[in-house]
Amino acid sequence: MAVNNSGPGGDQKFVSEGEFQAGESASGIISGVTFGPTEVVYYKVNSLAVFEGDIVLGTVAELEQSKDQANQDDGPARAVIITGARFRWPNAQVPFQINAALPYQQRVRDAITHWEARTPIRFSERTPANAAQFPNFVEFSDAGGCWSMLGMQGNGLQTISLGTGCTNGNAIHEIGHAVGLWHEQSREDRNTFVTINAANISPGMESQFDQHIVDGDDVGGYDYGSIMHYPRTAFSKNGLETITPVQAEAQIGQRTALSAGDIAAVNFMYPQTPRASSSPVVSWGPNRLDAFVLGTNRAVFHKWFSGAWGPSVTGYENMGGIATSQPRVVSWAPGRLDVFLTGTNSTLFHKWFNGAAWGPSLTGYESLGGVITSFDEAEARAVAEGSDSQNRDTN
Repeated sequence: MAVNNSGPGGDQKFVSEGEFQAGESASGIISGVTFGPTEVVYYKVNSLAVFEGDIVLGTVAELEQSKDQANQDDGPARAVIITGARFRWPNAQVPFQINAALPYQQRVRDAITHWEARTPIRFSERTPANAAQFPNFVEFSDAGGCWSMLGMQGNGLQTISLGTGCTNGNAIHEIGHAVGLWHEQSREDRNTFVTINAANISPGMESQFDQHIVDGDDVGGYDYGSIMHYPRTAFSKNGLETITPVQAEAQIGQRTALSAGDIAAVNFMYPQTPRASSSPVVSWGPNRLDAFVLGTNRAVFHKWFSGAWGPSVTGYENMGGIATSQPRVVSWAPGRLDVFLTGTNSTLFHKWFNGAAWGPSLTGYESLGGVITSFDEAEARAVAEGSDSQNRDTN
C-alpha cells in the first residue's frame, strides 16, 4: 500500500478508503480486558496510533508516553487501553452524532438499525437539548478511511471514521470496535483455524497479524463468519492470500452482517438481566419493548419499541396463526423471545425470536402437543427460570 509522508516525525496520511491503513511503524504499551501491559507494534497515521489497520489505540504521543512509563522502575506502565468496565458503554447505550459533512449518512442509520435488531446495544442520538446527559459519545465522520477506537474511551467525543469508500458493512464492523470487539483473527487460538502466509504480506505489515492483543480474551469458539474477521488478502503485497482458513471452504472477511458469534460476544460483554413475563408485553433490553395482540382474525400481531415504534407508530407485523387464547411471552436472554398460545385444536403452539429471525418462520408455529383446557390469566403462565430454561404451566 502506498503512503504519503506529511508533517514532522514522518506521520502518514490515510491513503486507502478501506480498513487496512499503514504508515511508519512504532511500538507502545496497551492492556486488554484480561491481560496486563503488553507491547504491540502500531503505525503512525495522521498522528494517530493505528493497530491492525483500522483500530485507533490513541494518539502517537499517548502510546509513546505509555512506553516511556513502562521503561521506568518506579511503577507499572499506564496503558492507553485500560481494563475493566469503564470501557463498556453504560447500560449498553451508545450516544452518537453524525457530522453534518459526512456523505451517505444513511450508512450510519442502516448500521445502527442492524445492531439494535440483533444485540442489546442501543444508540441514542445526541442533540443540543440532551448533550449534557451524554458526555461520552461517538461521532460518525469522514476522517479518512474506515476506522474506530476500541470501546468507550471516556474522553468525550470519539470518532468512527467512514470514508467515501466505506460501506454499510464497514460501518457495522467499525461500530463493533467501538463497543469493544477486536479482530477475530487476533485470537489466541487462531493458528488452529487459519494459516498466516507471511511470504505474501506487504513488507513492514507483518505485525498487523500479531496475537498480542488477545491473550486471555477469547470469547466462544473461533468464528470464520465474523464480521470482525480479516479477508483472505488483507495487507497482501501480491494479491495472494495472507490468511488461509484451515477449513478450505470457509468464507472469511464478510462485511454484510453480524454473525451469531459476534452477537454472542456482545451479549457476553454487555450482559442483561433476563426479564421473565407471562404478559403479551415484554422487555428484554434497555429501551426495548415488544407487544403482542390478537387481531379480529385471531392472528397474532406484533409491534416493538427500540427508540421508535416499529413497524410504525400505528402499524403491526402480522405473525399469522389462529389463536384461541391471548399470547403469553417470555424473555430469558437479550434478544430472545418465546411466544405461546392455544390453537383451534386446543394444542399448545410456540414460536421464538433468536436475536436475528423468527422461528420456525415469521408466520409459522411449532406444535407442542397436549390438549389445553384453560389458558387464562389466572390459570396459565410462561416463566423463565434461567438463561436457557422455559416452563409452561397449563393446568
